[in-house]
Amino acid sequence: MKRKKKKAGILPLLALAAVLFTACAADDADTDRQNPKPDTAGLTAFVMEDSTDSPATRLVGEHTGSGVRFYWSRRDNLLVDNPTRYTEWSASKYDNIRDLTNPGYRIVEGACTPKAKFWFEGKFTKPEYRVRFLGRNRSDAEYADQVYISDRENYIGPQVKDVESSQTGDFATGIAHRQADGTYTFKLEHKASYITFRPFSTQKAFRNAVGGEAVYTIEISADQALCGWFDIKGDTIDLSSRPTDEKYKKISCSGAMNYLLNIPSEAFSADDHSYAIMVVAPGTYTNFTVRYRFGPNFNFSTGYVTKTYPRVTFTAGKNKVISQKIQVEEYPADTYYMWDAAEPYWKGYEWNSADPAQPVGGFATDHYPKSNADSRWYNEIPSYAGADGAAPAVAASRSCKDCPNINELLWYRVYGAPYVDDEVYVLMDHIWCGRVWLKKLSTIAREQGKTVAELKEKAPDGVDYTRSTKKPDISSFHTVSGELGHGKPNNMADYFSLPFLGGYGPTEDDFRPSNPKRWMHGNTPGVALYWSSTPAPGFPDKAYVWEVDPSKRFHKIDIKPENRQYGFSRMWPADR
Repeated sequence: MKRKKKKAGILPLLALAAVLFTACAADDADTDRQNPKPDTAGLTAFVMEDSTDSPATRLVGEHTGSGVRFYWSRRDNLLVDNPTRYTEWSASKYDNIRDLTNPGYRIVEGACTPKAKFWFEGKFTKPEYRVRFLGRNRSDAEYADQVYISDRENYIGPQVKDVESSQTGDFATGIAHRQADGTYTFKLEHKASYITFRPFSTQKAFRNAVGGEAVYTIEISADQALCGWFDIKGDTIDLSSRPTDEKYKKISCSGAMNYLLNIPSEAFSADDHSYAIMVVAPGTYTNFTVRYRFGPNFNFSTGYVTKTYPRVTFTAGKNKVISQKIQVEEYPADTYYMWDAAEPYWKGYEWNSADPAQPVGGFATDHYPKSNADSRWYNEIPSYAGADGAAPAVAASRSCKDCPNINELLWYRVYGAPYVDDEVYVLMDHIWCGRVWLKKLSTIAREQGKTVAELKEKAPDGVDYTRSTKKPDISSFHTVSGELGHGKPNNMADYFSLPFLGGYGPTEDDFRPSNPKRWMHGNTPGVALYWSSTPAPGFPDKAYVWEVDPSKRFHKIDIKPENRQYGFSRMWPADR
């Protein structure tokens, strides 16, 4: 962090650096009792000018559709270029903002004011003086030639944050002109840049405020520093002083409430305050990335929607609207089958059918497959029986026939180099998050000097487990890449993904008729559970399942026999 003077003395104030917004009621009441109305006799008043172009004169964030209208809030201070014995700049001693505002979180409820008056000590005789605004809680006149744009909780509207909240340092400047009565009037011109984030979506999942379908934070990043300490030169931000520390290449934004904003269905409505305004340093940025954080989501995880812009420019004093349409992949709810069943697990009783029984959270006690008289029942074909591997392979022939066999799963385990991301997708009109990324079989074959057919025919240890009663010792098939990677792989063309869809099964893994409850198995947190095409030897009612569970300390990737009555996904992509 860059600071040219007395770092230690100002840091407590910087931790509270903020632009706009007000206090909670209790704090206001206490402050009023402790600080009676000030005596302004002998002080000089600096007053906001009346103006029809108010968006250029005020200091708080409200999106108007074309720009940002600014307001004053409590703990805003004004600085004037009137040298004293100690500093070039003087800070205001009093203001009338408290008298003009109400405690709360909404601009429309009077939490901010479009005009304000500031009183200064000292002698003012010149026809004009320069004035500056450096952000809420910035009254440190000794450091008036630097502005700090925060990397955390960088938020200036439309909600009004608690005055004690750490917020960003905005920067505005102007000229105050002497009036006949000895007071001064001024307008302010903003020198930072502003972003109004206005995401929207036509997908129903994002317009449901229940279950975490709201944006909790917005994170932005770029190749260049977006925030930090900047020198002020000629009443502008000196971009040559841009910080080089990596931490200033990222900014996070959170709101005044428990969430930041909800997602509307249209790009902008003047009456809709589903947006957020941030402050950044002016300039051109490459690989400018926006991450909207949702959660906790339906599968009890935090997820993101990410968008990267190759090049973007922010102009001093201007607002740029990023009105992104959020449209994520939506997976079908009929992906769940008993092993190699002819029809989906909840066929005829889907979550959105006329007679819904499929749980979207909670339990079902009926309408799931219960016997082989039901076309949704699993394939009862016996597993292979040849101990020497000479017996014909036994494989799925219906819904799981295109799933990978046990040999392929073992190649994925050893050489799949898995990654797990936290990107959002939609299932059953809820947002979920998390995918596992695995190297394609063709990629593994190429890297190992083999053909895809060879990988299907034999596991990495040379055994064909589709033709033998020998069960693989999963612990001996070590993942050569070590731990799960986080995010998406760089070489995405070599990978495919599987979402964390969980599956359906009984409570406590009890399939007895006396336990009729069926629930979403493995979605707390998200788990990937996918059928193979291979029945497990020695178990007439089990088949191999591919499992990825990031919450496990060990064996996060597992291949294991599971009861064929489970309703797991068989949605392996064709290009895998």
